[in-house]
Amino acid sequence: MTREDIEDIVYEMYGDEYPILIADGFDEAFLGIVHRMNEMPYLAYDYWKCVNILYEVMGGNTDEEITIDDAIEHMEHNVVCAYVGPHTPAFVRH
Repeated sequence: MTREDIEDIVYEMYGDEYPILIADGFDEAFLGIVHRMNEMPYLAYDYWKCVNILYEVMGGNTDEEITIDDAIEHMEHNVVCAYVGPHTPAFVRH
């Protein structure tokens, strides 16, 4: 799935009604849109696919050896903990 595909899905469902946030670089980990009572809709991503994407990107951008633990730490501190409002994406672990 591409970013454009995700944007099309969001637009089909909501038009310009909600400023739903798309997580940059994690298009292949997209799961769907979450709807909860009395909350704004937001996107959900597969946590472990995101970690694998980070592992590949981090390893390709440095000469240092990157471990999967490095990718998990980055995911936890820089992605999961980044709250940017009610449309902040969720990351599903399964």
